[in-house]
Order: sequence, then C-alpha cells, then structure tokens
Amino acid sequence: MATPPPGAAFRATLHDMRFAPKTTIQASAQDEENRVNLKIRQFAQRIFNGVAIAAAETALCQPFDKSAARMVAEPASKRVWSLSAFVRSCIQFKPSAIPSLYQGSSTTIIKQAAGLSSVMVCKPLISDLLQGQVEGGIAHESLVGGSCGAVQAVVQGPFSTLNQRQMAAEKPIPIATLIKEVPLRDLQKGVAASAFRNGLMWAPYLNLRELLKEKYNFSHPIAGAVAGILTSLQGTPIDTIIRKQRHEGLGIKHAIQSLYRERGLLIFWRALPLTAPRMGIAGLLYHLGLEFQEEKRERL
Repeated sequence: MATPPPGAAFRATLHDMRFAPKTTIQASAQDEENRVNLKIRQFAQRIFNGVAIAAAETALCQPFDKSAARMVAEPASKRVWSLSAFVRSCIQFKPSAIPSLYQGSSTTIIKQAAGLSSVMVCKPLISDLLQGQVEGGIAHESLVGGSCGAVQAVVQGPFSTLNQRQMAAEKPIPIATLIKEVPLRDLQKGVAASAFRNGLMWAPYLNLRELLKEKYNFSHPIAGAVAGILTSLQGTPIDTIIRKQRHEGLGIKHAIQSLYRERGLLIFWRALPLTAPRMGIAGLLYHLGLEFQEEKRERL
C-alpha cells in the first residue's frame, strides 16, 4: 500500500477551507437569485391575471353596473333604472345601443384591474403575515378578507368616482374632462364606506366559499359564484350609498338622508336584482383566475 506524501492531508484540509466555503456561498447566492426571480414572475402573473379578469368582468358586468349607476342619477319620479326596464332593454336590444351600454368601460377596466391586482398581490402576503398569529378558520379568513377589502377600496377610490359619473351620465364624458371638473377632494368620496363594504363582503365571502367547497364539494369557481350572490344581500345597500356619494360628492350621512327622503327605505335594496348576478359573475371569474394562477405557479 502506497504511503501518501508528507503534508498531503494538511494540503487537502487547506484546499477544503479555501474552496468549499466559496462554493457554498455561490450556491446560496444562486438560490437567492432564483427565489427573487420566482417572486418577480409570480407578482407579474398576479398583475396579469387581475387585468385579464377585469377585462372579462367589464364585458359581462358593465350592463348591470350601468343600470345600477343610473339608479341614483335619475329623478325619483323616473323608473328607468328598475329591473323591469333593464329586462325590457335586453329584450329590445339593438346593436346601436352597445356604445352607450359600455360607456366608461375603459375606466371600469382600469378600476377593476387595479382593485383585483391589489387583492391578488396582498391576499397571500396578508395570509402569510397572519399565519403564525391567528389560527386558521373563520377568524383567519375574516381578517384576510377584511384587510384585502380595505386595500382594494383605497386603490380603486379615484377610479370608482370617475367611473360612477361616466356611467350615470346620459351622454359620454371623456375621462380627461372629468378629471378636470371633479374636485380633488371628491375623488376619494366613498372610500371609507367602500372599505367598510369590501371588508364586510370579503370576510363572509371567503368563509362561505370555503364552506361550500369543503362541506358541499362545490368546485372553486362555482363556490365563488354562489358566495358572491349570497354576500350581495348585505353589500347592496352600502353600494347604493357609495354610488350616491360619488355621483353628488356627498358625505355618508347626507347620502343616506338624501336617498331615504327621495325614494324611501326600499331604495337601498332596489338594485339587488342587478347586483346579485353581477357579484355571482365576479366571483366566478375571480376564482377561475385563481385556478389559472395556481397552475402557472406550479409550472414556475
């Protein structure tokens, strides 16, 4: 058996001390770079999904939003915003009516894309933040939903005010004209009520979705659609108040008083036949987008 030359063991140890740490550091740096790149791709994917869902939601839901917006713009003596008028307009639909039906749709897409993208980005971050502090279940989903709803309301605020005024107008109003005309303080009208409304709807929405999915074996998108329809029951009155605020630049108290004085108590739920299917479509599209996002994340 050959004897190793003198000092071979020492030289081998010295070699390991010199080069092994460098290799480990390089590998660690490469792993960190890969993680950062993955986070960037996931973030971009969530933004893209938000824009795509917003475009689809606008195409399908704009007629409902338009009719609900006209509800608070018309005098109390008129009923052009009623469900029967909406059904008649669908039956007597003419292709020439498409431009007026989708009046303000570009602003709607921007508003919805900003709101949905903020939810898709914030939801996993907030969920991870609360993971070690709040146990899973109703409390966790409620906090995540309420937080996402508040973020969405702040992001969408100015776009929602401009969008409401565009859709409520009888004739098209360019967005540039509205930006010049609407006072800066009015752009954030309804944000507080909208944050309350979003939190009030997102929290039970997420819990209902999980209940329908786990207990009754609903698919994710169908559970989202049913949960959206059910939560519209509590969101419709607040939506009506918010539309009044944004259309006339009123505070919450004055908007409620004006609606009640002009139309009576029923006005707060009069738009329910419009908002219920609209929320169902929105829930369906949102969860189709989430499923697509999960598939893309697995591939990444």
